[in-house]
Amino acid sequence: AYGVLRDWKPYMDFHLIMTCFADPRAYFRCMSPAFKSKCLADPALRAHTELGPTDIGDRLGLNVNIFHPEVRAYLKSFFQKAWAAAGKDPYAAVLEYAGEPCFYLPNLNGKSYVYDYSVQAKEEFRRFLQVKFPTLDALNKAWNSRYGRFEDIAPPTYDMMQEMRPADLPLIYEFRRFRKQALCEHFKMIYDAARRGSNKPVMIRWGREYFNGNSLDAFDVFRLTADTSDITEHHNCDDGTYGHFATQNYCYSIARYLNHKPRATTEFYVAAPEVTHFNWDKDDIGILWHRSVNNLWRAILWDEKLIVLWYLSGHPDPKRPGPDYRSGMTLAPVHLGVLPWMKTKTVNGIEDVIFRTRVVTPKVAMLAPFDATMVCQPDAHIAREAKEVHRFLDEFNYDYFCVPEELVLSGKETLSSYKVLFAPYTLWASAATQERLLQWVSGGGVLVMVGPFGYWDEYGRPSRALLDQCFGRIPMEVKKEGGVYGVALPHDELSRQPKVTIE
Repeated sequence: AYGVLRDWKPYMDFHLIMTCFADPRAYFRCMSPAFKSKCLADPALRAHTELGPTDIGDRLGLNVNIFHPEVRAYLKSFFQKAWAAAGKDPYAAVLEYAGEPCFYLPNLNGKSYVYDYSVQAKEEFRRFLQVKFPTLDALNKAWNSRYGRFEDIAPPTYDMMQEMRPADLPLIYEFRRFRKQALCEHFKMIYDAARRGSNKPVMIRWGREYFNGNSLDAFDVFRLTADTSDITEHHNCDDGTYGHFATQNYCYSIARYLNHKPRATTEFYVAAPEVTHFNWDKDDIGILWHRSVNNLWRAILWDEKLIVLWYLSGHPDPKRPGPDYRSGMTLAPVHLGVLPWMKTKTVNGIEDVIFRTRVVTPKVAMLAPFDATMVCQPDAHIAREAKEVHRFLDEFNYDYFCVPEELVLSGKETLSSYKVLFAPYTLWASAATQERLLQWVSGGGVLVMVGPFGYWDEYGRPSRALLDQCFGRIPMEVKKEGGVYGVALPHDELSRQPKVTIE
């Protein structure tokens, strides 16, 4: 990195320092030797699965117990001091990046375990439930359960790669909501601590957005971006051009809701899922090169303020040829040829010149469901239909926004500006969401369902209020094959089309 800075020094008037300290997976690496020793000696300071404390250095693991008061105090002090030091360097531009935060320990060949089962996490989970359900009777009625005390409620034990039993869904659903909320609050704690040290570093969070993620780590991106990030960010690691354009549109929609918060593309490269079947000959390289230029051009037109370059990579899978880093496939020459032009003032405001429809709110929207994403596990088949809707709208030049379900429920988005709302893969929808959309349809809105909307509620129970109101009581059956609501197992088959039939 310093060699690159030295070579580029004639062309630069600042140093860009990119860190990943705020990524929970990196916490243990940036801790002081003394605190590392404490974590090694005290299992309570480590993250817990249902099996107990984790080993330090677990892949993708939340190595430390973010619910423990001693860990929280250490992290707040660390980030405040680190940012105070960075703020004193007049030539340093600091980018703090936490990408793909998750709360599970993946095991692709066996059972995967969820964080966090520590004593502190269990206590906070119960408090979370008591806020949502003021009385135990209210919880038992909603869950159809028979708990005698809140203290009797414990996090679920289940294999994330297997089908969930309907009786377990209420507990699993609420535990997932709790974990997502807890991590958002954790990032907010880090953000506030860093800001006490300095306002200089730029903070970025990426929460596995709607078009590129799965239910296990699909965060409330709107809240994560609003409260803990200075930039609305998305990855380019998606399956080809349309996948990337869809994430750009989602990113832009979130930025508009956040008063045009600046946007960024990180890990800018053509992703492995699209290139696994290639033979790596010259024709394939040409295709990848074309996609890279295409995506980069779109990023320029959309006036994205930051692009973090990345080499073309693939996962270290023995089925795929070559090492993880393919130096011959690097896209750096393309990027470096465009960057000097991007630095000119010509780019500023080009979005309003080229995409004039972006100045106003479009009449078409796509619902980004929260509950359906939570329950449709483990893989993101919900995003498949969303990308197909995007492709249809994009090819026929229909401008649209992505509307997060949580904004509709909160009343911050009334849908009054839209005439048409697409709802891809929303088999799960709460009664509140169905009622809100029924009101909108009754007022003249056109709801385009890609499959039945609200066949189940968020707890996996039959819930057809919207369907019955719109179409009458039509006999309908959703059949599943080989997995969780249409997800094929084992894990190496998860990339296939969902095996769901509706009669």
